Amino acid sequence: NLPVVGVIENMSGFICPHCNHRTDIFTGGGGKQIAKDFDVPFLGSIPIDSEVVSACDSGKPFINFNSQNTTAQALNYAFEPLLKPDMKNQTNKEAKVK
Repeated sequence: NLPVVGVIENMSGFICPHCNHRTDIFTGGGGKQIAKDFDVPFLGSIPIDSEVVSACDSGKPFINFNSQNTTAQALNYAFEPLLKPDMKNQTNKEAKVK
């Protein structure tokens, strides 16, 4: 059993590597709805980004080398609440559908 501390919506849009334009390729909002249904925090939406793939393939921490990147900013925003001391209270909470 793992505690659910929040929901992060993955593959939320695609970031063009040439112009940095974001395109929604899937229907959005599913992450927010799941968080609402299970009464847990919605932590953010992370887009598909080829720079993340390259960083992972090379074993380099993506956020450390791309801090100004749109995806890195989304990751930082999503992870920030997890680093707060009051988040420890969330780890004992069971996620149950409302």
